[in-house]
Amino acid sequence: MKVSVSKWSKYKLMKQNKVLADYLPETQIFKKGTLWSMLKRHETVVIKPNFGRLGYKILKVNSLGDDHYNIHYGRKVNHFYGQVPTRNYINQITNKKRVIQQYIPLATIDEAPFDFRVMLQRKKGSNDWFVTGKAAKVSFPGYFVTNASVQVLTVEEAINKSNLRNKVKMIELQKKLDNLGFETARYLQKYFPKRTEIGLDVGIDKRGNFWIIEANYRPSINMFEIMQDQSFYQNIVDFRASPERYKETESPEKNDLLPENKVISNTTNPAGNFLTSLIKRFIRPGSQN
Repeated sequence: MKVSVSKWSKYKLMKQNKVLADYLPETQIFKKGTLWSMLKRHETVVIKPNFGRLGYKILKVNSLGDDHYNIHYGRKVNHFYGQVPTRNYINQITNKKRVIQQYIPLATIDEAPFDFRVMLQRKKGSNDWFVTGKAAKVSFPGYFVTNASVQVLTVEEAINKSNLRNKVKMIELQKKLDNLGFETARYLQKYFPKRTEIGLDVGIDKRGNFWIIEANYRPSINMFEIMQDQSFYQNIVDFRASPERYKETESPEKNDLLPENKVISNTTNPAGNFLTSLIKRFIRPGSQN
């Protein structure tokens, strides 16, 4: 049976995976009732088209209490009083099928939120996935979505410039991103067997917790092209041209992504508490991890 690549379909599939479920922000189909119930639980939510790319028509809705609401769309923030005008404005932006998602207060660089893109690829007919690129997308001033990126940095550059620079351990963070990528790609492959590329968007919030924002099956690689270090972009392009050159460099071991090992920062262990045993990793021959 063919499975839709919509945001809602992928969310429902990943929610069934006991490893991935704990990293997913609550997501529902947008309906009249779910908007208000989600706002009651989370105070701030994000509304996205069920099918869509590049941050198109994404809104953030914040409940201020006493039936007052702010809606952040693009750079503009509009204030509304009452549920009817609030919902009417949302429907003016888009009335197609949408999902509503728990808002994640992402870590920031100079008050601009950022998240990570993990690019994974595999050879046609193979079950072996390769992490061929990782980058941090930093939003434009005034935007809350990172699709509108003012700069693209390496993972290490982003953390060192961010409000998390003294709260996370770089080696563990890099492994965590790889592990989330591998687990997501391998699991979803069962439902999308013809797909050979996936771009996983992973957020890290201000406390150091990891969140899977979205799994993209038509990932743009433009962000890698504009990075100062072109090695990731070249990896991705080279893999598309001749994936047979990529070889497995380590045997697989059990990963460290079980829900009880999810990173939750605290004052005594700001990097979180999760196992650091190595799992299957891939690199392009002759390149660095």
